[in-house]
Amino acid sequence: MPELVEAFGLASSTLNRQTTALLKNGLVERTVDPSGSLVHRFRITEERLSRLKKERDHIERMTGRPWPRTGRATHRASRPTGRRRPGAA
Repeated sequence: MPELVEAFGLASSTLNRQTTALLKNGLVERTVDPSGSLVHRFRITEERLSRLKKERDHIERMTGRPWPRTGRATHRASRPTGRRRPGAA
């Protein structure tokens, strides 16, 4: 998870808490890396995909505008690596 910690600029304890909540709620699942390494990957579940589609449809109805539909997450860190958000402890 070091890559996620760096990409999102979060403390590892915060990221662990968030991923644990997502796993418990069935929104993501942890999979083993196909290369056989100790790396784990996270994948969105079918339940979450279904809920996301409903949420997107609702947003589109409310705003009258299409919601972006990409095959992959498009999040990029919005600040330089290693810097904390203002006010973050």
